[in-house]
Amino acid sequence: MRHHVHPETGVTRRGLAQAGHPVAILAIAALCGALLLTALGFGSSLAADRASTQPQGVLAIPGVDVAITKTVTSAQVEPGARITFTLDFANLGDSPAGTVVVTDILPAGLTNLSIQASGNVSTYAAGPPNWVWQFPGLASEESDVIVIGATISPGVARGTVLTNTAQISAVGDVDSGNNQSAVTITVLDLPIVGLAATSDSPTLLGGTTNFTASVTSGTSVAYAWDFGDGNTGSGANPAHSYAAPGIYTAVVTATNNVSVSSTSTGVVVVSPDVGIAKTVQPTQIWPGAVVTYTITYSNGGTAPATGVVITDIVPAEIISPSVLAAGAQITDTGALPPYVWQVADLAPSAGGTIVITGMLDANAVVGSVVTNTAEIAAASDWDPADRTSSVVFTIVDQPIVGLAAINDSPTMLGSSTQFTAAVVAGTNVSFTWAYGDG
Repeated sequence: MRHHVHPETGVTRRGLAQAGHPVAILAIAALCGALLLTALGFGSSLAADRASTQPQGVLAIPGVDVAITKTVTSAQVEPGARITFTLDFANLGDSPAGTVVVTDILPAGLTNLSIQASGNVSTYAAGPPNWVWQFPGLASEESDVIVIGATISPGVARGTVLTNTAQISAVGDVDSGNNQSAVTITVLDLPIVGLAATSDSPTLLGGTTNFTASVTSGTSVAYAWDFGDGNTGSGANPAHSYAAPGIYTAVVTATNNVSVSSTSTGVVVVSPDVGIAKTVQPTQIWPGAVVTYTITYSNGGTAPATGVVITDIVPAEIISPSVLAAGAQITDTGALPPYVWQVADLAPSAGGTIVITGMLDANAVVGSVVTNTAEIAAASDWDPADRTSSVVFTIVDQPIVGLAAINDSPTMLGSSTQFTAAVVAGTNVSFTWAYGDG
């Protein structure tokens, strides 16, 4: 039995010797060989490999089966740290392996290498990145170890992930699934400090809000955004368009391999919201009477309204209409019969009134219902619900005013008395008489 001292940790490891090697020969039972493999570090991977491929009671895999397992002392390190790779390899088969080749592909960024291989190495090639050891053979159940010490170069960028892969091969190997093993080493980032987030809001609806995230210190920082409306983004300078006006809270989370930090920034999305309301007086009107429409409009949004246009299709039954406006300046485009006014830009809460007065045509049909609709529009208007307003009035008969009745009595008995009824005002008047004699 030979003892091998780990060059980095000082731990003594023992390897089984193959007959013919210049070391003492030790004959052991197959079961003892399995126990020794476990002690050498193969109990989890190599012994498990054997257990999964062999029937119960059979300790060695038929044929040649070389396997390798690689470990590292630390998977997360600072630049300049010292680490140790251990390559445990063995022949799990029941037949001796001929020439065995172990290859270790060391990543860039490692310095000050120290390498020790136990066993009988017949050939050793140091040619970065591939380091190759050739062994004259491994008996059934024989194992060996290679220990590599290395320093993480101070110049390796924080956040870098280094991958180290070891491979083993032998002629006649029956299982290639255990011929390779790899470990990764992550160079630790600087912790995230001073995360801040800003945006260029307020933003007009339909526009883009631009965000910025920054840190005072920290390396390999990744930014993930929740814009507060159910949408997400990434990066230090994302942009987002909101579908509705309002106040939002955007949250950014910064991460690297050592820390997580979150902060938020407020977002205001503004929009004009023009609205219109119309009334009519009276709601029952007779031919020849005066009717008055009143239009009230305003910008109830959070941004100025531009490109404002009001349209009113005055009914044909209204003759000789006149217009009186107050509040915001309006300009009549001259389009008739509908009125179309261009309205000056409306600041939030600004608005005005338009009063249209006209006469109902004397030939208007009594019993008709007349509808009048006013509309308002503006660029980037948000809510369509209040852009139109309609009113109706009913054409009725003129109320009876000044009813009077006369007759030509006294009348000789047996002769007819002539009656006459008249009104000062009223349309479609019908008269019913009660003569007082039953």
